[in-house]
Amino acid sequence: MFEISDPVGDYLNKDTKRLIKRIESPLMDRDAPGIAEDVLTLFYKFSKALCEYPRGSEEFVNVLEQYAHKAGRLRRENITELGDQNPSWLSASLYEALVVIEVSYLHTKKLRAKNINEIRANIKNFLFRYIDDEGFKRFQEIDELRAKANGDSEQETEEKKIGNLIIKI
Repeated sequence: MFEISDPVGDYLNKDTKRLIKRIESPLMDRDAPGIAEDVLTLFYKFSKALCEYPRGSEEFVNVLEQYAHKAGRLRRENITELGDQNPSWLSASLYEALVVIEVSYLHTKKLRAKNINEIRANIKNFLFRYIDDEGFKRFQEIDELRAKANGDSEQETEEKKIGNLIIKI
């Protein structure tokens, strides 16, 4: 079967796995809950901002582009001599990965769906290992916001909630 090349998506997928592995290493594990909370908080704000406009509208695209630039700037601002041992940089890097895949999924279509889904699943699983019940409720709200923006049915939204609950347990 012929498969479309996606070097950027392949790199982002591989790098996201590397970052999560680094966060969960014995050296960084104590920082993992804070990193997860930071990523969740940033992604929640992004998701809320997107839902203010109809998908595909000029305003929607502008919000996508603004958040993509902000996410990249946040990651660059957190580069220090600690490198990939800096919790703030790790948070910003995972958040940027989420924004990049959302921009591709919702607008540019530059990344393969396989990479988007793997990156999203890896970050979601990481978050679920470290967020508390309050964070989980926010994650559920993010899914509801995304479902609304995507025009998903109530049944699809409920199925995602159940799937998230199963992963969390």
